[in-house]
Amino acid sequence: MPENDHEQDAAEHSKGETVGGGKDNPRRNGMGIFMSTVLIGVGLLFIGIGANAWARGGYGNAVLAAYWGIAGYLVFGIGAGVTYYSYVIRPAKAAIRNTQQSQTQGEPFSVNVVTALGRDDRLLRSAGFWLSYGKICSPIHRMLFVQITNMQTVPSVIATYRVEVQKSDGTWIKLTRMDGRIGAVYHLLELKSAYLYSIDTLDAVISNRKIIPKETVEGWALFELPEDLPLALPIRVYVRDYGGAETTQVVSVSSISEDFEQTGGVRPLNKADLSQCKLMFYSDARREN
Repeated sequence: MPENDHEQDAAEHSKGETVGGGKDNPRRNGMGIFMSTVLIGVGLLFIGIGANAWARGGYGNAVLAAYWGIAGYLVFGIGAGVTYYSYVIRPAKAAIRNTQQSQTQGEPFSVNVVTALGRDDRLLRSAGFWLSYGKICSPIHRMLFVQITNMQTVPSVIATYRVEVQKSDGTWIKLTRMDGRIGAVYHLLELKSAYLYSIDTLDAVISNRKIIPKETVEGWALFELPEDLPLALPIRVYVRDYGGAETTQVVSVSSISEDFEQTGGVRPLNKADLSQCKLMFYSDARREN
């Protein structure tokens, strides 16, 4: 992905800005325990004074005992509540917060591939969808509907991503990413009867996009096959932002299909004639340019 105006801003965010604290404050814990001890002690003192007044007998002492007793129980109850909060509630909140932040620090992004569409063979006429740019048309062999969630506590601008598939011998091979921003996507059986489609490509969605914490972006990633590759292969996705945060995740695909037209989010617009286009693999066209 080319550089953009958000690069410096994203880098500054991703290099250390934090929101909140991941650990409980020991000084605050100590103060809470001290206050609860004082309140419980004062409450017991008031209750003791009330009991002493009650023991002396008489109406006046009984009223005095009631006042001291009520005040003592109130102060004692507050002290007990502070104790419970300091020893139970606050540590529990701190544990939850630490767990959430450790997960965030572990993986800056969460990646999901919802749908994989395409063919197994690398042929110039093997794809139903084509990317048309200038006077060139290139077959799209593989389309992946990818979701990326920013798990960081700061905004992020994605700098690059790549997708690999694992072959039967265990090696990973990189798919050739086709920039979905440079042209239009068509579906065709023959060049004279092509249909322009409305497709939200991942490249267009994430370009210059500042992804806020916990926000998910999604779109179709377009690829050319470097060789014949079965559609149902394990997928590994690498994502890096301009701040240097990166992740590599092996993902499972929720839906696999060879039928490009039977999927949501892909909408036909109008018919077009692409007979004047030169048919080329995307990788070959980019090398020529």
